[in-house]
Amino acid sequence: MDRRAVAGGIAVAGVYTLAILLEHHGVRSAAHGADVSLYETDARAIAHGSLPYRDLYFEYPPGALPPILAPEPASAYATAFKALMAVLGVGCLVGAAVVLRAEGRRMLVPLLAIAVAPVAVGSVFVNRFDLWPALLAVIAVALLVRGRPTAAFVFLALGATAQVWPAAAIPAAAVWVFRRYGSTALRRALTAFVATGLVVLLPFAAVGPGGLRFSFTIQLTRHLQTESLGGAILLAADRLGIYHATIATGKPGSLDLFGTLPTAVGALSLVAVVALIAWGAWMNTDSIVVAVAAAVAVYVAFGKVLSPQYLVWLVPLVPLARRHVATALLLVALVLTQIEFDHRYHELHTAGPVVWILLARDLCLVAVAAVLVSACRPATASRRTP
Repeated sequence: MDRRAVAGGIAVAGVYTLAILLEHHGVRSAAHGADVSLYETDARAIAHGSLPYRDLYFEYPPGALPPILAPEPASAYATAFKALMAVLGVGCLVGAAVVLRAEGRRMLVPLLAIAVAPVAVGSVFVNRFDLWPALLAVIAVALLVRGRPTAAFVFLALGATAQVWPAAAIPAAAVWVFRRYGSTALRRALTAFVATGLVVLLPFAAVGPGGLRFSFTIQLTRHLQTESLGGAILLAADRLGIYHATIATGKPGSLDLFGTLPTAVGALSLVAVVALIAWGAWMNTDSIVVAVAAAVAVYVAFGKVLSPQYLVWLVPLVPLARRHVATALLLVALVLTQIEFDHRYHELHTAGPVVWILLARDLCLVAVAAVLVSACRPATASRRTP
């Protein structure tokens, strides 16, 4: 390894360490979000014999259990949880480096963009478990670029059983695998995806089928969230006096918009997500990294739910696409998210400026998705045997 690479690695490590230490309510702070308290309550109950989905309501899919249960033995659960998330962030950096090296790309700028994310986005970086599926997604991308599609689909399945969003990468990955390796390789990969998902889900479906079904139902039938693109547009219309917004707490505890128009906007959001992901998959690129980043960016930018921690999903993926405009826009969106998150609960019901910050953030994410989707081009690489 040459001196420049060593120096670059040291710089990235230093920036990430500093960003983690400076993060608002990060590893140096005893404060934590309500979600961490919920994680701790669930983890303690499970450790004392309660079965998720049967004996207690567990909001998330079963694949979310490892990062939630891992800190349970610690007396200071929140501190241990934050430390675990910081370590998973290191894993994302390592996975990103593997991707860049496999593609023969320069590493410093993308890795620095990832490393600075904790201080840019604030407390949600280590106070939510979203780095867990993000790490699994990065590992999947690394396996794809290294010619191991079956193993990659295993990790996409693991990610999808923790949070649904990694499944958004499946269409792009499937098209890429088919064009590059053929139908047999794709069939093996999809079989591995389904088998892995069943291995994770079936034990919980056996002991608590109703609870597991309810958990997925809650996630899939949510109302239009105020922080989504559609929600931000309607809130802006409300501030301008051309629409009256009805805001209430929806399931599972987010601020949502209720009424005929928000329901219609939510349905259109779903159509937009499906159509754009399908388009990006069909217009696949020789770089699967761009295709996956585009799919996840579309899922985040146009979905009917957009919680602040969703931006963590994009942190290790967008910089890997090597589109500097998209990376710069993502960093702006991270900063705007931190500002919005610090004020949203007491200003969304008022005429506070947070609505315009929220709208600006969402439009930045739309621009990120547009840059990445426009970068997708039909693949021309010859088929290879994985």
